[in-house]
Amino acid sequence: METPSYTIASPLCVTGDFRVYRGSLTENRTPILIKVPASPRPVPSVVQRLEHEYEIARALDPSRAVRPLHLEWRAGMVALLLEDSGGQFLADLLKSGPMAVARFLQIAIGISEALVEVHRNGFVHKDINPRNVIIDPGDG
Repeated sequence: METPSYTIASPLCVTGDFRVYRGSLTENRTPILIKVPASPRPVPSVVQRLEHEYEIARALDPSRAVRPLHLEWRAGMVALLLEDSGGQFLADLLKSGPMAVARFLQIAIGISEALVEVHRNGFVHKDINPRNVIIDPGDG
């Protein structure tokens, strides 16, 4: 598979050892998320975690997990390209204050269903927190 070319549009957040950006594929302007190590010289374990995330995400139902598009190596750096539904990190959503109970329950059920999918595939998510949850604007 040929390595896709992409453009970084804006930074989204730093989540532990990683930075996440919004961007688009150059060829067709498809929106993507780009996840890269936060350090310009990441330790091998950080790169391995990104590789592992790519493999795990490929096995999951894309209705409950962000679909990986490509794991790219360029100039000694690694980047995980992910489908971007235009969602919002749960941490950012929580900054706007309390949410309605119905919305809270919709999100909680969605997160629970996603974790069931992860566990069904034999994986364990070791860092469940609002910075690692993206809420899809369409279905929550």
